[in-house]
Amino acid sequence: MDPGKLILPPQIILNNPVHLAPNYANVSLNSGSLRHYIENGAPDGMRHTTLIGYIGALIKSCFREEEALVKILAWNKLNRPPLSEVEVIKTVHNCYEKWVNVQKIGCVQFALYTVLLKSLSK
Repeated sequence: MDPGKLILPPQIILNNPVHLAPNYANVSLNSGSLRHYIENGAPDGMRHTTLIGYIGALIKSCFREEEALVKILAWNKLNRPPLSEVEVIKTVHNCYEKWVNVQKIGCVQFALYTVLLKSLSK
């Protein structure tokens, strides 16, 4: 079994709005090209794609928005050329708003916490 995946009984998945395997989460910080662009900066033409992948990987790794923003702003300085800070901040916020706050997508720990809270409230 993949250590990054959690298998829950169908009744928990069907009765819970938390999605445990969103499309963005197929990427991980260990993915070859993503890891390369995070460690070395991304060239023009790969910066935005890498930014989105990095945000998704950080959400999957349970980083809160504020923590992710600090890491991503530091990474952005390695880019050739860097994206504007305003664009980075806006993109991070929009991704967290859409994926975490609206679609209720998050890391396994967040998902389990939500399941636990719902089960305790019944």
